[in-house]
Amino acid sequence: MRSDLGKELYESNPQNVQLLEGLGISYYKLAMVYKQTGNNHPGKENFAQWKNIISHLVTNMPQVSKYQEWDDVEYD
Repeated sequence: MRSDLGKELYESNPQNVQLLEGLGISYYKLAMVYKQTGNNHPGKENFAQWKNIISHLVTNMPQVSKYQEWDDVEYD
């Protein structure tokens, strides 16, 4: 399970914030599936990808409050 398609779409159009947001959400959802199944190593890896994307969005779009809220989400 990976977000290869989302990553490929984003890389083809890196100015598209919606694609980046969608890629981040995909990583988050994968992380939660792995966490629920007790497979924490890939869960944490996917969550780290999510956090990297959200941090990028917070830095570059501080006016979007949902990114600020999402940045507070933890894996625990």
